Amino acid sequence: MLELDKTLNLIKGAILDPKATWASYYEENRTWQQTAWLLTGPLIVGAYLLQLIFSSLFRSGHMFGSTFGFEIFVRGMVSSIAMFVILTLIINFAAGQMKGKANYNRAFAAASLAAVPAYIGTAISSIMWIGGMIGLGLSIYSLVLLYQMIPQYLEVPEGSRVPHFIVTIVGTFVAGAVIAGMLGFGRMM
Repeated sequence: MLELDKTLNLIKGAILDPKATWASYYEENRTWQQTAWLLTGPLIVGAYLLQLIFSSLFRSGHMFGSTFGFEIFVRGMVSSIAMFVILTLIINFAAGQMKGKANYNRAFAAASLAAVPAYIGTAISSIMWIGGMIGLGLSIYSLVLLYQMIPQYLEVPEGSRVPHFIVTIVGTFVAGAVIAGMLGFGRMM
């Protein structure tokens, strides 16, 4: 169930005090469905709605050769949801293969909390000139947070952290290329 206050507190905590927020959310031990309703869903929908609004306000929405519009909004949301599920599956599978503990609920929570800066970056990426750079920086920050969180959430041992992270990034990149191709992001509009 959506708890707007809790959602906003998680987003704020994930940015301002990430380690305390991770620890607190870890103790709650929520299912992936609860995390999806509480954090992931609102993040994805909010990010793409704000991106659509900023694109209209700043007239900067020239994405993929076309003005950012409803079609791109829908494709962005669909690809984001698909990529998030794939990312979580890869994180979880790789943890089980690399002496960690595979736990889809925890993998989903870790990916959701780490993704907060990236989705904020998505929201502001349509702001002319600086939005894209800030968005890229926030996406990189999300990767750093994910790398830091994996040992706590999936108990991946120190010696397996780097290989786990590389498998996660490469696997997600390959899956992203396939999804982008399937959704037609690579074609000229």
